[in-house]
Amino acid sequence: MNALVPLQKPEIDQDDDWSFDWRFDPSIVCEEQPALAVYTNPRGQCVIRQERRWDEQEDTVILVCREYALKVAHEILSAVGMGDIEFVRPCGGGYEDVLIDTEVPARDASRPKDPTAAARQKRRRAKLKEQRDAALEITVTDRDEAESALPLRLVAAE
Repeated sequence: MNALVPLQKPEIDQDDDWSFDWRFDPSIVCEEQPALAVYTNPRGQCVIRQERRWDEQEDTVILVCREYALKVAHEILSAVGMGDIEFVRPCGGGYEDVLIDTEVPARDASRPKDPTAAARQKRRRAKLKEQRDAALEITVTDRDEAESALPLRLVAAE
């Protein structure tokens, strides 16, 4: 039979509080955790926001669409070994199970998001090419006119 042995707290020298090692001391029960906020934005998405650290410019923000909120919550719990937790909601005088769709809908990679995007991009490239060619013609023409305005000099060779 295996007996559980209680965790022994290390003896702490009350006279030497400065010797405490925050990286490896076994009495640490909660490591540093950046502040987290969870709220809904005006578009109805769940926002998970983590406070920036001293060396970061901005907070880290994760947006989760409403239809994926339960799946994300379940996956977070599964990742930390609590995937057996079931979700329920009030129903009448009791509760009903909330089913979580674990299937991720496949995206249709064969169909572009915008069916007119390719044609629009082709027109844009053609327009840019015309503008570039027109700018080149103006530059060459202006240079030729400027050179023709200069008087010609005859230089004798020795």
